[in-house]
Amino acid sequence: MGEPDLAVVSNTFTILPLVMTSFAGRRVNETTVLSWTTASESNTDRFEVNQSADGSTWTKSGQIPAAGNSNTPSNYLYIGTVPLPPGNSLYYRLTIVTRDGQRSYSAMLSVATGNDQAPSLLTILPNPLENTMQIKCTLPNNGPVEVQFLDMTGATLIRQKYTANKGNNIFTLTNLGDVAPGVYVVRIAQSGVTVGIVKALKK
Repeated sequence: MGEPDLAVVSNTFTILPLVMTSFAGRRVNETTVLSWTTASESNTDRFEVNQSADGSTWTKSGQIPAAGNSNTPSNYLYIGTVPLPPGNSLYYRLTIVTRDGQRSYSAMLSVATGNDQAPSLLTILPNPLENTMQIKCTLPNNGPVEVQFLDMTGATLIRQKYTANKGNNIFTLTNLGDVAPGVYVVRIAQSGVTVGIVKALKK
């Protein structure tokens, strides 16, 4: 079965002042996950994430700091929590802003709701969390996984690698006592693909 909730812009394209090699989006557990990669950047300041219901009227939904000056690949992730009823879609694009205020735009992609809501089970205990968190999830495949603890801008604060089994797994994140109170995101990825996301509250 295909993945109707997955949109990918995979061809390399140049947007001064950077070369972007991918821009992809999908719905996972009632969130929108956008990811993109740049091959090089020059004088970049930030990426502003724009969303639209019709592909013509845009609003800013968030922003991610850019690498600035880089000749090596840079990977970015943005988590959006906008509700999206079944059968609907949202359009996304990136505004690339340089340090001197110039603006350019990425290609546009459409992210739609679909039936791919893996993993079928993803819970965290406790929630709100304190110093330690257990992540219980059902995964589609054996192999390495990475558990990431992100803030709401998509910045990864903690990452931990595990070896997972197909089916039920329990992972543990520790040393969360110094994390500031607020809302965070726990992301599980296999082979670089997001297979589960859940929000976490820190007391």
